[in-house]
Amino acid sequence: MTSWSDLRQRIAGKWQVPLFVISLVALGASFLNIKPTPSDYPIDQAVEELDVLVSGGLYSAALRLCEPILQIEEKTEAQLAPVYLRKARALTGRGVRDHNGTPQLGREAAELFRIAQDHLTDESPVPHVRLTVTAQDHEWWGQALEWQEAYDEAVRHYERAIDEYDEPVLDLRKHVLSLRVSKLDTPLEESRARLEDFLPSTDDRLDLRLWAIERLVDVLHDQGKSTEAATLLVRHEDQFDASELRDRFAYLRALVLYRTGEPDEAELLLRSIRNRLTALDETDAMTGWLLGRVVLGEDGGGRPLEAISFFENVIATHAPGPYRLASRLGMAEALVSLKRREEAVDAYRIAIDEASRLTGESPVPHVNRNVLRVSLIVNSDVMRRQGRLEAAIAYAELASELIDDRDVEGTISQLQRLSELHESLALQLDGRADEVLKEPTGESPVPQRESPVPQRESPVPQQRRLAARRHFNDAAEALLRLAQVSSADQDRAAEACFHAAELCDRAFNRSRATQLYEAFVADHPESERVSLALLRLGHVRREMGLSAEAADAYRQCRARFPNSLNGARALLPLARTYLAMRPQNLDLAEKTLHLILDDSRVFTPQAHEFADALFLLGDVLNQRGQFERAITVLEETRRRYSKHPKMWRALYKLADSYRQSGMALKNDLKDARYAGEFNQIRAEYQSRLTTAGELYRDLIDHYETADDATLERVDRVFHRHALLYEADCLYENMRYEEALELYETAAGTLANSTAALAAHVQIISCHAFLGQRLEARTALTRAQVLARSLPDESFDRDFSSETREDWQRCLRWLEQSEIF
Repeated sequence: MTSWSDLRQRIAGKWQVPLFVISLVALGASFLNIKPTPSDYPIDQAVEELDVLVSGGLYSAALRLCEPILQIEEKTEAQLAPVYLRKARALTGRGVRDHNGTPQLGREAAELFRIAQDHLTDESPVPHVRLTVTAQDHEWWGQALEWQEAYDEAVRHYERAIDEYDEPVLDLRKHVLSLRVSKLDTPLEESRARLEDFLPSTDDRLDLRLWAIERLVDVLHDQGKSTEAATLLVRHEDQFDASELRDRFAYLRALVLYRTGEPDEAELLLRSIRNRLTALDETDAMTGWLLGRVVLGEDGGGRPLEAISFFENVIATHAPGPYRLASRLGMAEALVSLKRREEAVDAYRIAIDEASRLTGESPVPHVNRNVLRVSLIVNSDVMRRQGRLEAAIAYAELASELIDDRDVEGTISQLQRLSELHESLALQLDGRADEVLKEPTGESPVPQRESPVPQRESPVPQQRRLAARRHFNDAAEALLRLAQVSSADQDRAAEACFHAAELCDRAFNRSRATQLYEAFVADHPESERVSLALLRLGHVRREMGLSAEAADAYRQCRARFPNSLNGARALLPLARTYLAMRPQNLDLAEKTLHLILDDSRVFTPQAHEFADALFLLGDVLNQRGQFERAITVLEETRRRYSKHPKMWRALYKLADSYRQSGMALKNDLKDARYAGEFNQIRAEYQSRLTTAGELYRDLIDHYETADDATLERVDRVFHRHALLYEADCLYENMRYEEALELYETAAGTLANSTAALAAHVQIISCHAFLGQRLEARTALTRAQVLARSLPDESFDRDFSSETREDWQRCLRWLEQSEIF
């Protein structure tokens, strides 16, 4: 296309040109006013009028004239083809003139050119009309395609135009070369050959020669042949020494020096060039940017503060353009080097915004959206290796904004990187929260034997855990976007969806995790992870308190994958779920556990699932009131797994089963049917209560010597109950003096809980059975004082349903009774 500078020189001083334009406008207006109705309008006359309007630049008037003609129903598409061609010219010409070419405009114009080319032949029924698509048409057709970013097709039309023009069109050849180098995947060797072929034709255009040399320098650099670039510059140096482009050429020499590992020489040359320049010269922007890069150093380890001063100078004194954008990128990287992350992120954001508004051919390949993205990815990876994950995420998220939606693999890679960064930071924050909880405070430890409610975490680990959950969720969302992009690769999409569900589970985002596991099972039924997804789905539903739904997931896992490891693993949590749905589902829990203990082909007695099932079966039998069977199972667990971490809890259940069994036998003594076995039954129940008491003592000794910080809530409950039940076993065996001593100890240990009230009631009973009426009265008074003085939270956090009023009512009844 003819450059504006050439056109301006050609019409300068010619008074006829303005007069000619005015006459064309008047002529076009007259045509519009006197034209006949569309149905009678001669096509050849319309085409002549359209040619006048288009050649005069009256594109809007031409388009208005086209519309009624193209709506004539009597005309065929072949007859209207010349009008289609003129409309395409008008649309493209107006877009070029007004610099408002859009993909939609490009599509419309290109389609009109295609229709015209398909129908315009020498046999056209329209006489006296030129019926061929001209070189100018192919040039504008190429422009329409370029607006659509269909660069390959655009280049074909541009090159056809070049072939058909009667004279060399160097500017158009330059434009085509630029598209090949910057927009098409042209091999470097081919780009080099085309540029070298273009150079000889620029003898009369030093500006185009310099452009071609600049592009060649960049191509040679990309080929790793910067020394050849230096030779190229030496070969052409004399042509520029006495020209206005001397400083621009010297900038290229400095660029090659910088690239060939001679930054000191490059810096000296750049400073000398800048001493001759004004701030309005584009070469000032170029040299300012390059000097900033030289000073900054390849790895940012040079003089970043000084580099920032050069970048800021370019930004402050030059209008938006490639080198100002390159300077913004350089400033962002200098701020990264200075570890000023927030400022660096802001600088990158401004650069991204400026890149989105930068139009036209970039004369500098050192900066574009892709270069910005690569810079951000590199800095993100550096931050990751340094363990600065928050900074790494900030840069990676900005890089994600620069991914072309059509670059599927690039999008997938970036989303994978972003997900991994969020997950790594979440794991790091989780670990740090644990470290804070373990840090010594410097205070003396205070034993707290009664604390059924877990202690509240300090704000620091709480904040870190919340931050960790946010990052787990962010990692999951990145994976879900990755799954959408990877829809063509079902295996990768399935893996991303499954891991996203796992991350939501880690984030305690259980409702979202449930949705994702359910969607995974439905959308990827052939995946080998379906069994694990069903297993995890059951776990999440259990944690949400959805026992029935959890049991359904476990049953599905077992039914669909009966011979798999996950199908077998679903049995134990299924039994636990049934146990949570007691009492009506205790029998189902027992049957499920027998599938593990009696019929499993997967779990042997050495497997921890087998051990857990045996422990749980003893618990289930205990809760079903089948204490004799429970004793048998729990004694087996004690024999098989004496060192198991759950052994102490199993011992509590064993002690409870002995105690409950003994109490049942004691009640049998009241039944006349067993009168003949009185002594035998009495000896047996006393033996069982004695065994239970000994087991409770073992538990108490264990909990008394254990690290209080390691005890979980259930252990604290078992400890409290063991203190009372040991004494109860002596009490039921009528060993009141020994029971009294234990009740007194329990009342002291549990002084801040309602359990102490239970101990005091038993103390009163012991004194009454021992005939110690005064001591019983004293114990009653102590109990009444305790019932009044206990704080409200002691009743709120207790596991029993008795309120303060219930206890006070019980103590008033004792006071009014005739027991003592």
